[in-house]
Amino acid sequence: MGRQIDFQWQIEDENVQREEFWREATATERPAARSSGELRLMARLGQLLTLLLVMLLATAGAPFSWRLQENRQLAAEINQVLEVEMRALRTDDRDLGSRLMEDRIALVEHRGWLDLWRIRQSQRRQISLEVVEVERLGDLALVTLRIVPPRTYWVSLPYQELRFYRHTDGSWLQTVPPESFWGAPKRLEMGSLIFEYTERDAEAVEGAAAQLEATYARLRQAVGLPTRPAQPLTFTVEPRVVGTWSSRGTQIGVTSPTLYQIPEWVTPTGQLIDTVTDHLINKVLSELLHIDELYYSPEWYILLGGVRSWMRTHILEAPPYWQEEALQELRNRSQILFPLRLTDLDREGRIEPEERQLRFTVAEMAVAYIMDQQGMAHLPVFLRALRTHTSWEELLDDLYGQTVEQFTYGWNVYMVDEYRLLDEGQPAAAIQW
Repeated sequence: MGRQIDFQWQIEDENVQREEFWREATATERPAARSSGELRLMARLGQLLTLLLVMLLATAGAPFSWRLQENRQLAAEINQVLEVEMRALRTDDRDLGSRLMEDRIALVEHRGWLDLWRIRQSQRRQISLEVVEVERLGDLALVTLRIVPPRTYWVSLPYQELRFYRHTDGSWLQTVPPESFWGAPKRLEMGSLIFEYTERDAEAVEGAAAQLEATYARLRQAVGLPTRPAQPLTFTVEPRVVGTWSSRGTQIGVTSPTLYQIPEWVTPTGQLIDTVTDHLINKVLSELLHIDELYYSPEWYILLGGVRSWMRTHILEAPPYWQEEALQELRNRSQILFPLRLTDLDREGRIEPEERQLRFTVAEMAVAYIMDQQGMAHLPVFLRALRTHTSWEELLDDLYGQTVEQFTYGWNVYMVDEYRLLDEGQPAAAIQW
């Protein structure tokens, strides 16, 4: 019993001690009640801190807001200039158009074949120009335009173009960018390709170089050439618009992707890859056929255009951007065009761009038909035969033992069935021969 009483007493004593300890601790930690004056002072301090925070945020956002307003004003001013340019284009008022340029001679040389004035006047009413983005650099304005060209089946998609304007005598005049815009020169050596370019185009070039090196090797292998050429090709990415086929042996000039008219969905890197790939295909075919340029092969000029498109589509799996629209144009005109003849691939006199692209598409189908019958490995044999034959009669008889009529029939049936060129449900046999 004694132990039990003693134990209970000890517990009660400890409980009392704990209560006293926590009472004292709580009393020392509990803050004293604030007076009404102190509360008002704290409220005012809180308001002051909030006001200072708002002012800080407003000050930080002021430059952004100011730049936004400045860019809106700049875009409005450039749009006014574009309205005058469109009026000059539609009325063919070249004097008015010249007054919108700081130096017409320098600008035309700089813009080259991308000049909108080269479009036929009857088609210029279909053109539309719209400012997408502006950037002010001193007295220079960098303006990205969205341009919708005249509606043709082979180049009807909107594209973007970078222009330069200088503020002179209260107005904006289209001009040429200063040398300082491009930055320092750079050079990149791969294995078979060398690139010379400026700092401005560094991202596009360096992003494309490895893929283009692999593309060149793949193309050479496909036509039976050694994978590595005897001499590397040097591509100079120039800060101006150069001719489409500007090449001097192993020295090839291409337009800077900064200046190129690029479809809206294409990046500068993608545009550079597309441009250089065209040159690589031409160089491979020129080397194989022992001619300086494909243009100098009058007998097979259209056919070789089809070969180029076929190589892009079937070897590189990168068809020309206009291919689908050209196929649709063939479908639209199938009742008039079919049956096609090999004489449709002849190059006679001047050919309008739209008609030339259509013939290239038809020629690509002829190459596709041959490769489908003979296999991909037949490509070098077929191409080398173009060096020694000057007519379809000789070529078809020597390579395949066929007459022109036999080949033409099989080719037309193949085109209609493979590319669905006739109306739905209309068989190839419906062609009237």
